[in-house]
Amino acid sequence: MIEKIKKGFPTPTNEWFKKFNQEIRDILLDPVAVERGIYNTEYVEKILKKYKRVKGIT
Repeated sequence: MIEKIKKGFPTPTNEWFKKFNQEIRDILLDPVAVERGIYNTEYVEKILKKYKRVKGIT
């Protein structure tokens, strides 16, 4: 048997962020979601803003 390094498969996250940026923002930064405190909303905002700036999403 030939040994190969195990490789994962690429996920289309760039495409998802490009296509669904506003939907992601609407869901993750919804006041109810923010109130639950499940994740760091400041970090989510930072990632979305950075991606939007770099990729030129309007």
